Amino acid sequence: MSKFKTKNKLLAFLLAIITCATTGCSLKKALNVEAEENNHVNETNTPILISTPVHTGTPLILIPTPIPTATVEKGKLIISPKYKVVNTGGVNMRLGASKESLKIGQARKGDKCTCIAEYEDWSLVQLGQTLCFIKSEFLDTKSEYDLSYILTEEYDIVYATSKVNFRYSPEINDYNRISTIPKKAEIRVIGKTNNGFYLAKYDGKIGYVSTKYTDSLKARVVRNNSEVKDLKVQAIGSLKKNANLLENPNSKSNKITSLKVYQSVELLDEFDNYYLAKTGKTVGYVSKKSVEKLSSPAITVDLSEQRLKVYVDGDVAVNTLVSTGKKGSETPVGLYKIGSKTKGRYLKGPGYKVWVDYWMGVKGDIGIHDMDNREMGVPHSHGCISCKKKAVSRVFEICPSGTPVNIEH
Repeated sequence: MSKFKTKNKLLAFLLAIITCATTGCSLKKALNVEAEENNHVNETNTPILISTPVHTGTPLILIPTPIPTATVEKGKLIISPKYKVVNTGGVNMRLGASKESLKIGQARKGDKCTCIAEYEDWSLVQLGQTLCFIKSEFLDTKSEYDLSYILTEEYDIVYATSKVNFRYSPEINDYNRISTIPKKAEIRVIGKTNNGFYLAKYDGKIGYVSTKYTDSLKARVVRNNSEVKDLKVQAIGSLKKNANLLENPNSKSNKITSLKVYQSVELLDEFDNYYLAKTGKTVGYVSKKSVEKLSSPAITVDLSEQRLKVYVDGDVAVNTLVSTGKKGSETPVGLYKIGSKTKGRYLKGPGYKVWVDYWMGVKGDIGIHDMDNREMGVPHSHGCISCKKKAVSRVFEICPSGTPVNIEH
């Protein structure tokens, strides 16, 4: 069957070339490939000179689980696109600006790349079709581009207003894409070009997305508070008591919605006695007295959605479906911490004895562990938070003992 499909694809490609030769149409049209983002073209026909060079180095290591992307602190990212060349062999390509960050491959001496920005003594580069960090000392600047656009630092949270391409470069006519972002998906912005693209983080990767097909959350927030300059998740909070999410940072402001005790919120900024907080797509202000600010990393477990997230410095490092306690043995709501961590142990109870490869204690006999043969997204457990092994191994790696675990309804 696979050979048959391959032959069909090859035949279709050859027919497309013949069609182009006889009719003068584009290969993209002949292959019936949908045009990039609703036929968005470079109206000024100005050449964009940052290109995607062919990567000749070591192939990238495939990562089986969601992984965090590079995190840059406000004010430290210096946008300055340059053409650079790797000056030594075996240079590590990392997701973050740190030797502790995950390595995703190696570059060879002579590999060409586009340096997009400088971050302390690291460079955010595009090497082939990969955006990653490389130590600046291993890169030589050969020449600067005569850029037709400017890339500036900007932090925002945006939502896709339609299905949109997530791309390797901000070139108008470059149709290579990392993936397709579905409508309504949340995208974290770290930069913006003056030719209509965001440099953004989505699904564990860094790339470019057209501003034309996104809705800015910051634009909505600034209408109520002009003091907001950047919009990024700085920390996670847990509600210590029931509270109101307000339109403005004062007690007389209109209520947007009610927040329940132990509800988790993403903290975006702070103003005097209030946090600018986000829950879902709703943003407003909540009294600091009502919120417990969690240290990083932090784990949130939403029982209604059956979903676990791990936040590292505001970035979502793990986002996975889980199976929590079934009726009669519900998972307890509250703010806890990871206690014991064990690789390999039996879980015992009335009528069952089950081996797990990863165990992280949360409260008494309740913990986070692997359970590959269980359906995720549906409460089935005896009270524990069970995950697929690939996901829980990542949680185990990221989260030390003492990591806060916020469990909400």
